[in-house]
Amino acid sequence: MGGVGSVIGALFMVLFPLFFAVLGAWLLSDVLRVRRTGVRVPGVVGGRRTLVHLRAGEHSLSATSSSAARFSFRTLDGRDVEAVQRIRVTTNLMRTGRQVTVAYDPDRPERAEIIEAWSQVLGALLFLGVGTVLLLGALLLGLPAYLG
Repeated sequence: MGGVGSVIGALFMVLFPLFFAVLGAWLLSDVLRVRRTGVRVPGVVGGRRTLVHLRAGEHSLSATSSSAARFSFRTLDGRDVEAVQRIRVTTNLMRTGRQVTVAYDPDRPERAEIIEAWSQVLGALLFLGVGTVLLLGALLLGLPAYLG
């Protein structure tokens, strides 16, 4: 193989997984930073924001969903804030009415994390891990075979 098509294919093979790895690293870093340095206050889960994904096949229809907990809390200066988890997962164990501990960024209180919700850390690790594995596969196996 050769030419522009090979170069574009090779770039896509590397850039796509690189995007996922970088996104996962950024999300993980941000989630952990807010959890470590954020101001901690009590909060309550107020429900979920759910997305339903429908797929229509030739002879079937399938649906999957992902959800993120909506939660509210009061900042130390008395401001009421409602936030939504940033990473959507298929199974969200944060039930409506659950009392939780929230860590928030005092400069941007909407950037908040539920301390008990490990799904956010696991979701970021999943992005990072899948992106890294795909990137390594592309660099070690795919590109040499693709470019000849």
